[in-house]
Amino acid sequence: MVEQIPVDFGMERKYVFNALTSDISTIDSILDLIDNSIDAARRDISSKGQALTNGLPTSYEGYEIKLALDEDSITISDNCRGMETDLLKSTVFRLGARHNQSFSIGIYGVGLIRAFWKLGNRGHLITDNGAEAFSLSFTKKDLDENETTLNAVRENTSGRKFNIFKIDQLTLDGVYDFGDGGWNEKLIDRIRRVYGLCIRKGLKIWVGKYQIPEFGPRIRQDISDLRDTRNFVTVNGVSVEVAIGVHEDYTFKGESGWTQRKNREVIPECGWYVVCNDRIVLTADRSLKVGWSSTWHSEYNGILGWVYFTCTNADLLPWDSKKTDISLEKEAQRETAKILRELSNNYRSINRTYKYRESKNNGKKNGKNGGGKSGSKLGQKKPNHNENWDKLLPSMEIAIRDNKLEALIHEAQEIDLKYSYSCSMLYRTLFERAISVRIQKEGRYDDIRRMVYDMEEANGRPFTEEQKKNFKPSLSNYITWLSENENFFSSSYSRDCRRGIKNLKKHIKKLNGVVHEGDLIGSTTLKTIREETYSLLSYLIETSIRKNT
Repeated sequence: MVEQIPVDFGMERKYVFNALTSDISTIDSILDLIDNSIDAARRDISSKGQALTNGLPTSYEGYEIKLALDEDSITISDNCRGMETDLLKSTVFRLGARHNQSFSIGIYGVGLIRAFWKLGNRGHLITDNGAEAFSLSFTKKDLDENETTLNAVRENTSGRKFNIFKIDQLTLDGVYDFGDGGWNEKLIDRIRRVYGLCIRKGLKIWVGKYQIPEFGPRIRQDISDLRDTRNFVTVNGVSVEVAIGVHEDYTFKGESGWTQRKNREVIPECGWYVVCNDRIVLTADRSLKVGWSSTWHSEYNGILGWVYFTCTNADLLPWDSKKTDISLEKEAQRETAKILRELSNNYRSINRTYKYRESKNNGKKNGKNGGGKSGSKLGQKKPNHNENWDKLLPSMEIAIRDNKLEALIHEAQEIDLKYSYSCSMLYRTLFERAISVRIQKEGRYDDIRRMVYDMEEANGRPFTEEQKKNFKPSLSNYITWLSENENFFSSSYSRDCRRGIKNLKKHIKKLNGVVHEGDLIGSTTLKTIREETYSLLSYLIETSIRKNT
């Protein structure tokens, strides 16, 4: 009889967990947690049948992710979906488990475990999908000693969708980094650079009380000689959209506002930006990975390229396991790099002799999805003086993404000015939405709330905590704050905006009367209001979001 002995093909769990976290930073671990929340939002959006573009959400409006950090814990909470029973039982914490979600970004089945093992020693999860709720607490010792399962506790549902995951008893890496002020700034910058496109679509991400602004330079659409696009599907089924052109802030000799100093400031942002399923992986890259075949030369000045990879099976996307780099070992990138090299070389060849011509370029600068910068004089780059516009608004170059605002702008571009009553209400609503969106995207929303709290307290009417929780600023609050914070406006447009906010303050009583009291208004009066305030509205809508420093 042949003797047989059992051979152990198992694994030491602690060793595997340590290996998974040995080359990942604390920041990347936190991004793993955010990836899971975004995937939850996408599942929820898809289940509601809301609009998708190339399989990805057109809008994340209404979804929020919040990070809270202190000296011994990190908590991530979201209102994105909540976990179903089967997902919690079999997938979320199972190392290497695959789920069937299309267009995912949390692809490797290790996100929560890897983040937990890197950051702390004790975890606590509360999840509620509106129909059922669970809680689960565990430690590293539990994971090391228990081969398969831990028990989650079924809780009473709140009827709301949310997840809360807290990690405490921090590791030495966690303690060291969380206590470093510079690290916190790096975390915020990484979140902005990785999820900037999701934020542009309406997702809100908070670190403490700071709302992360959107990110992503846009391509000038007016310089057509240097602009090109490609769209194709790789042999393994990855969809690729490529766009190249001139950076929105780069100007040519002969343009208004051109200086060498300003252009030198733009150069660090030039290069290729690579995106996988709406998650930005590379920024301003000039390496062999993106087909760059030479050292930097002035003939590349102003170059900006975006590469969007999308695929139902995220394993086929050309990123690495940490989602921090692109690999030429992946088939999708090998095919794409050749095209990027061709486009980069074409740009350099044309730019070598390119001369800016005002008559051809119209002075308009706008980017992908309608964004970009406005001209040098706000509200005055249109061919006709605005008192002669037949519609409430002319064509505009929308630089901030917000579905409601864009819908209002579209209506204002369609409605005849002879309907002065409706136009007046719409014009006021445009200001209210544009100011609100702009202030929130630049991370100044809490500043306005605090101003109102202080004003009411000074008047002997302090807000209760419940009132503070439910308070939303009015248009008058926004106008007051802007009047007192003129540095909110870019210095290039400060004079026009100061005049605009002063005039809006003057006319707001009339507009409020139309909306709230049913006051009548004629088209002549409305034209005067528009004439005196349009420069401000143009700034709010047509200029790029500034980094809040």
